[in-house]
Amino acid sequence: MPDCKRIDGCIFVKNGLAAEDTDTGLPNMIETFCRGDNTSCARNMIANMLSPADVPAAMLPTDVEWAQEIIAECE
Repeated sequence: MPDCKRIDGCIFVKNGLAAEDTDTGLPNMIETFCRGDNTSCARNMIANMLSPADVPAAMLPTDVEWAQEIIAECE
């Protein structure tokens, strides 16, 4: 699967790649969600359904429930 089309501008990716502590799991999340199947990424869900500007900076790719709440509030 190709990289996420938003990988270059994603704050999660930028922060994850800059993280000094590789034990945080961020590198694994980047491989799973940003370089793998990004359809299950909470950040990508909001960017696709609403807009990239609506994605909270603190949101992780695994915050699907939070993403669904934000999308539901905007419908």
